[in-house]
Amino acid sequence: LVDRGIEAELVWSDGQAGGALDDRDDFTSTRFSYTADRAADGSRVTVRLVGEALGGFQITRTLIVRDGSPVIEQALSIANGSQKARRFWQRNFFRPGGGDLGDTDIYYVAGPEGVIADAGLKGRHDAVSGWTGIIDGETGHGILAVVDLDLLEQFYYWRGSAVGPTVEWIGPEIPAGKQTEGRTWIVLTSAETEYSDQVVGKYVGRAHWAQREQLE
Repeated sequence: LVDRGIEAELVWSDGQAGGALDDRDDFTSTRFSYTADRAADGSRVTVRLVGEALGGFQITRTLIVRDGSPVIEQALSIANGSQKARRFWQRNFFRPGGGDLGDTDIYYVAGPEGVIADAGLKGRHDAVSGWTGIIDGETGHGILAVVDLDLLEQFYYWRGSAVGPTVEWIGPEIPAGKQTEGRTWIVLTSAETEYSDQVVGKYVGRAHWAQREQLE
């Protein structure tokens, strides 16, 4: 994932480790099959991936990239055909300025008493709104992640390494034999000085990520 504005790679990776939209839990080592399609005019590229783990827990993911758009959209269908409850869980090794994260790189997430803006944000946080992000203190460029609330219970920030810290989202349990669907969005920003509900709404409609009481 490259930010052409600063020509920087925005995720950490080392061989098969790292990256973005990395499926955790039962899917950590699962291979996905894929197909790709590009619109004739080059305006849109779609990649469809299918993976199955532990005898029936399946993820079907469609990635959508549009020409001229800073947004990567992920449409998900998650079917739990196994015999016990499972969770959807993804992690991302975001580095919005292309380098190690430090004290001037600010994490944002909606908290119960307002937006939390903290360079040292870590651990699990119950989802109040379906978004989180990091803005690089040196370049001002950022990565905003938006998650459909149907797929989200908590955000998790692992800070055990300055080189490869993670931003993760964990969904509610999917009962055996049930299926759920939803979307996530990764947005590359360059002009936002902070993240808030108002900023997120410019890129993704509130109906996807705002709690019901926020919409009333």
